[in-house]
Amino acid sequence: MLADVERRLPIDPARVAVTGFSNGALMSYRMVCERPDLVHVAVAVAGDAVGPRCNPATPVSLLHVHGARDSLIPLSGVASSDLAPTGFPPAAASVERIAVSDDCSGAVTSKTPFGADWSATGCTDDLTVELLTLAAMGHHYPTGSADLTRYGVDMSSLTWSFLRAAWAAHAS
Repeated sequence: MLADVERRLPIDPARVAVTGFSNGALMSYRMVCERPDLVHVAVAVAGDAVGPRCNPATPVSLLHVHGARDSLIPLSGVASSDLAPTGFPPAAASVERIAVSDDCSGAVTSKTPFGADWSATGCTDDLTVELLTLAAMGHHYPTGSADLTRYGVDMSSLTWSFLRAAWAAHAS
């Protein structure tokens, strides 16, 4: 798909990202896990790295946002579900796979008014690997002023902010 777009339009290959919610988040993980040469930034909401391998050959930045009350793709993972017979890993395990691949040396967790923020530290090329957990949110893509008030996040704004910062870090 990316090659098709590139044939039609001029794109900056250093500024290609993938984002998604639920199945789209699963796809986002798959792209950074299997094709980090094409996509080195991802924003995933309510999804996990479910593929058999996820060890990106080149460093990637990742923002993963997940609701603590998500019953479809539980934050803590599930051994099997109607959606995926092999289940889903805990969100923290998915994010940590990326942090390990990015040679991050540590992590910090901080409480937020709406949940918790886990951020890897000391990552290759100052990349960002982050898991934002929203305590009151279920399987939902938070956007707009009502969700900002309820969950503390508007993914439209947060996504663009994260992408701009990731692209700036990658360019330096």
